[in-house]
Amino acid sequence: MYCYRINDNLIEKYSIIFDSKKVDELKKEIIERCSIIEHHKYESDYYPRFGSGTCIKNFSEKEVGKKVYFEETRTVYSFSYDEYKPPYLVELIEHLEDGSISYLNEMLNYDTTNKPNLIDAKIYKIKEELKEMIDKNEFGIKKENKEEELSELMYTKKINQNQEPIAPYYKKLLELIRFELVDVISMEEVKKVEEFLGVNLLKEYKFVTADNEEINKKLIRKID
Repeated sequence: MYCYRINDNLIEKYSIIFDSKKVDELKKEIIERCSIIEHHKYESDYYPRFGSGTCIKNFSEKEVGKKVYFEETRTVYSFSYDEYKPPYLVELIEHLEDGSISYLNEMLNYDTTNKPNLIDAKIYKIKEELKEMIDKNEFGIKKENKEEELSELMYTKKINQNQEPIAPYYKKLLELIRFELVDVISMEEVKKVEEFLGVNLLKEYKFVTADNEEINKKLIRKID
């Protein structure tokens, strides 16, 4: 797999080298340790459908009753499971594993800064709404639903308390990838070929760019 980089008046061609087994193991670590875990619990007479690549853990089902339709009677189950929603970096790793370089720039410039804690924000909002309901003496099903929603969010916070930031794992990923300079060509030569063929070759390729200093060190090679 190759990528290209413009360096002043040169186009550099790099071979992208990595141990696919180690990268895949790291990807699994990221899913396990850096995902947002969402707990689901509900009743239905239909089994849940999970898309390809969906990570589900602690799945359980329990028969709780029957549901009568005009044409049939179906069994109702109570389903409970945890859904692991990995960071976008996992998808970028999968593109790398598939040999696609169209997402390479996104991977090389991946933002590892901590995202806002949305769970805490949701918990705060619902607590405020419940406080307002109590102040207004609003009770009943609406308040019960809010309390149930709060309980679910508190549980979600609990099961996510040991999840880890992505930054250290991103650093590990970069350490597993090596860029080997295999050839260079001058921009003048490329332009001559473009003029001769009547095409714009530079539009056919997506060139590697990186703001990350560590990445640039990997890409910069002394040309004899």
